[in-house]
Amino acid sequence: MNRTHRLTAALMYAFLYLVLLVMLVPFLWLIVSSFRPNLELFSDPFSFSRNLSLNNYAAVLSSHPMFLYLFNTVAVTALATVADVAVGVMAGYGLMHHFRGRGVTSFLLALGLFIPTNAFLVPYYIMVNGMGLNDTLRGIA
Repeated sequence: MNRTHRLTAALMYAFLYLVLLVMLVPFLWLIVSSFRPNLELFSDPFSFSRNLSLNNYAAVLSSHPMFLYLFNTVAVTALATVADVAVGVMAGYGLMHHFRGRGVTSFLLALGLFIPTNAFLVPYYIMVNGMGLNDTLRGIA
């Protein structure tokens, strides 16, 4: 490796470390701030605190069923992932074989990728609300 390549690599790594620092500092500040008392956090948000505590976490865990929320999130995510993989495998297997209309079917599937996901939110909400599944796990699935 000659001198120019080493200089280019060093500059690239310096830039990447700078980007990493810019991205990690707000995240680390968020974590440290979560241990600070609320009064201190809102009165002087950028100062370093000496009295860190777990009171904020205790307040959240006592006022909301966070473990239920975590279970619901994991359950819905796991079921949605299994369903997506199953449908994808079946569709891939079906499209792998030659059949009449394969080109049109592939074209329509590819065309569906151009529709933004947000375009389905309002019709989906109306449909779920009409079936009475609002605020239920069945409504998500």
